[in-house]
Amino acid sequence: MNGSHGKWKIPRHVRDADRLIGIGIEGSSIKRCSGCFMVKFLSDFYRAVKARDGRSNQCTDCYKKHKKELLKEERLYFLKTREYHERVIKRRDNKTKLRLNNGKKRKPNKVPEVRKKCYKDFLLAKYNKKITPGSCAYCGSTENIDGHHDDYTKPLSVVWLCRKHHIIHHYEKLCLETVKNDRTRKTRPNL
Repeated sequence: MNGSHGKWKIPRHVRDADRLIGIGIEGSSIKRCSGCFMVKFLSDFYRAVKARDGRSNQCTDCYKKHKKELLKEERLYFLKTREYHERVIKRRDNKTKLRLNNGKKRKPNKVPEVRKKCYKDFLLAKYNKKITPGSCAYCGSTENIDGHHDDYTKPLSVVWLCRKHHIIHHYEKLCLETVKNDRTRKTRPNL
């Protein structure tokens, strides 16, 4: 790397010649850059409190080049580490999803085509006023009425339920299915 610090880069005979001329000695107004090895005025160097002559070893141009190289290396390092951490987090998330689903991959929640067609036919019949919403089968309310299908092959046979009882109806149905599944699991022999 061309822009490194230190006098070991400057050849010995050049350093000896510099001493004879008076470069780098306190009180002189010129100094040799350790980056490009050119003799420049002290005003071409940044101030450095710890240096003997109060100026840095590299001229401002070499220092700027050196800083740009360091920034590029830091950016590359940052990008590599960020990509690595994103991959790790993604892997960790996938593992937790698998663990939550008992090791099974989650299937996308796709609505069957029969159900879609039934709902479409139902909405069309409701729009054409072939079907008119009635009252809730449980409470008799006429607000927020939903049409519930027990059989998706018959789009016009509907049980009218208010929103609250429709949700309860599906929840009870879900609970009954899980109880059935639990019973069938218990009766199976462990292999």
